[in-house]
Amino acid sequence: MRVLLIEDDSAVARSIELMLKSAGFNIYTTDLGEEGVDLGKV
Repeated sequence: MRVLLIEDDSAVARSIELMLKSAGFNIYTTDLGEEGVDLGKV
């Protein structure tokens, strides 16, 4: 399963990313809302 994570705090984003990856998710991260919208359209 894929997850799109949009978070501007890099420490928080990294923590969430590590937890989700360990649970078997494929994570796509960005700190920019507009980029997240574009990634979500894929």
